[in-house]
Amino acid sequence: MYKTYKEICGQYNAVQKTVEYMNSRKAEILDFFRDKTSRSFLFIGSGSSYCLSRSGELTAEMKLGKKASSLPAGDLMLHCGDYQKLLENSVLVAISRSGMTSEILSSISEARKLADVPVVAVCCSQNSKLSETADFALEIPWAFDSSVCQTRSVSNLYTALILLLSFLSDDPEAAAEIETVGQIGSEFLKANEPSLKTAAQKPWNNVIVLADGEMEGLASEAALAFKEISNVHSNYYHVLDVRHGPIVLANRRTLFLAYLAESGIGYEKQLVKDAAKTGGMVVALTNGNVEGLEGAALQISIGKPLGMQASGLFFLCLAQLLAYYKALQMGFNPDAPHDLDAWIKL
Repeated sequence: MYKTYKEICGQYNAVQKTVEYMNSRKAEILDFFRDKTSRSFLFIGSGSSYCLSRSGELTAEMKLGKKASSLPAGDLMLHCGDYQKLLENSVLVAISRSGMTSEILSSISEARKLADVPVVAVCCSQNSKLSETADFALEIPWAFDSSVCQTRSVSNLYTALILLLSFLSDDPEAAAEIETVGQIGSEFLKANEPSLKTAAQKPWNNVIVLADGEMEGLASEAALAFKEISNVHSNYYHVLDVRHGPIVLANRRTLFLAYLAESGIGYEKQLVKDAAKTGGMVVALTNGNVEGLEGAALQISIGKPLGMQASGLFFLCLAQLLAYYKALQMGFNPDAPHDLDAWIKL
């Protein structure tokens, strides 16, 4: 059995541990941020962790009502002086699986030369260089992926990030929904794995991932999972925005993977029809009692009216499993994608 598969299937058990850990650190988190309420947020990461940074940015702005930004760590490292105004009066949140990625460590060093910027590390490794250099570190080693492609680590880094922001925004409902994901996630995965395996056998060779809201960054990571795990071309777009150009590239070899929220379902149903008209295959995840998705080859329901943040942890898993089974169908080793390292050392 491939390590990637084990890590995909084990992610929700790890989420439960991450929820317990974050709850145990809640008082420390609130104490650390107590004198930083006027500061904005700057989220940084590389690859998958930059995708999570994008979700962190929008979530912070929506839930806390304060300015937030996100940058690839390599961009900040190379052009730190250009971002001085962004760094001033910010808290820098660095997200990393290994805590060893050169761009992240170097960008923090460069940032501290220009501004008094507190650094929070969210990391899947204990006693890493990132944790050592940070002013406050959150470490979830049970979520570390030993395979090259990140699956379990991404969902748990996201869990830690969302809970961090939930604590700061005093949003116990969002935190409770994340806890629910950990409790029901494994059964959800088991129930839907056969249909996802069947969908992966279909002759698609490119993917369009569609989602809105706080799920933006996580959906970008879903697209990245297809590239890394199965070597399939993939892109992410907002749901209705796909009509504004990208849909012209869709054809009978296209898989549309979409998250559809109940709030906009009337417009989204029409979008599904339009996607199906291209000849492509539509797989849709819904979060409530949505019926009548004409054109969808597969509709999967969470079964609970969860918000975007919690629903994203189910959506990401669908992408990971589809990518995994597509890799097997194409004869690729999902544990060893070519020209890809677990983390980058410059």
